[in-house]
Amino acid sequence: MRKEEAFRALATMERCIDMAQAKGVLHRNNAARRKRELYALAARAMRNDAKA
Repeated sequence: MRKEEAFRALATMERCIDMAQAKGVLHRNNAARRKRELYALAARAMRNDAKA
């Protein structure tokens, strides 16, 4: 998967988390935890990409 596709997928996941929280399906604490994990994944991907 190319870098652009990976970051587009991460942005889509972030929007899905926001929509689930807005609908009341996902509690805000769980949404915040999932977003932190998602941002950590993105940061790790950027670091790995910089090394390559």
